[in-house]
Amino acid sequence: MANVRILIVDERRSQVGLIQAVLQRDGYEVYMATDGTEGLEEARRIKPHVAIVNAVLPGMSGYEVCRQLKSDPVTAKTAVLMLVASSEVEGEALSSERIAAEVRNRLRAFDVGALDLITEPVKATDLSKRVKTLLWSGGIGEL
Repeated sequence: MANVRILIVDERRSQVGLIQAVLQRDGYEVYMATDGTEGLEEARRIKPHVAIVNAVLPGMSGYEVCRQLKSDPVTAKTAVLMLVASSEVEGEALSSERIAAEVRNRLRAFDVGALDLITEPVKATDLSKRVKTLLWSGGIGEL
């Protein structure tokens, strides 16, 4: 989709590279930032349609980045897709404490204004569908 701007805020190059490749393949303009401060500056500059923000960032948390994006009139309409770690470990039962922590983190993401969550490791098809859904729900493009 021409002229649809997506900002990725994540310090991990391998993660960013995968997300960038998927989004560019889908035809989006992709911008990157490696920490929260840089992410907010870039968001104000490019006014992205979607921001994919890692919950865990150096310095400022992804939750704070999301809160600031949603409270700034310049970026308030940016749809935020929060990238969160999954506590699922293949073949291992989860403790109630780990489950409770994951639920708290998910609720916190929605409390600060994220519209959706995606867990790591990111699957290309899941990422594409979620971004398209966010764009469609915001009136930008079709599913």
